[in-house]
Amino acid sequence: MQQRRILVFLLALVLIILGSVFGLLPFLHLLSQNETDCIVPLAVTAAGYAMAIFLIAYEVKSQASVPTKRKSRRKTRVVAIDDEEDILRLIRIKLSKEGFRVITAKDGVEGIETVLDKHPDVMLVDIMMPQKDGYEVVSEVKKKMGENAPVAIMLTSKSEEEDMMEGLASGADDYITKPFSPTELIERINVALLKGQKSSENKAKK
Repeated sequence: MQQRRILVFLLALVLIILGSVFGLLPFLHLLSQNETDCIVPLAVTAAGYAMAIFLIAYEVKSQASVPTKRKSRRKTRVVAIDDEEDILRLIRIKLSKEGFRVITAKDGVEGIETVLDKHPDVMLVDIMMPQKDGYEVVSEVKKKMGENAPVAIMLTSKSEEEDMMEGLASGADDYITKPFSPTELIERINVALLKGQKSSENKAKK
């Protein structure tokens, strides 16, 4: 599109130059000598300029008629489930600054209800919570929502290998231990979303 625009303006410039060289200059020369036969060069000048103006106007109109792609305003929705208010506050502040829409829940039961109601893109789940732990939350959400379940990331202080394996076995897509870096969390969310998107595209192709 950019190359076409450049070519159009170059062609218009050439027409203006040709109209000036073969029309305007002879016209001025004949006019200075009081010659009456100056209609032809004047017509050549007018034709060259008119064609140049037409080309430029057509290109401008064509550009204006091309629909622009509207960027989606929908924010990535994240449900953070944790019984620690400080953790929820930190997640809400950091992710909101990066353009995420953050919804919080304070225990496993509320977390499941929130996820099923809000249909987020990502859920961040602590393991040790009252009523239902993180393993149960992820497992139940995955079971009820199936392929529509959000990306699940465990966010917990339990760092033993068997804890990580149990989290992944319950259906979690990633596992981050506390204390965590907000920058790392955001990066892991983006990576998990990208993997989920590619997985959906591959399934659609089959």
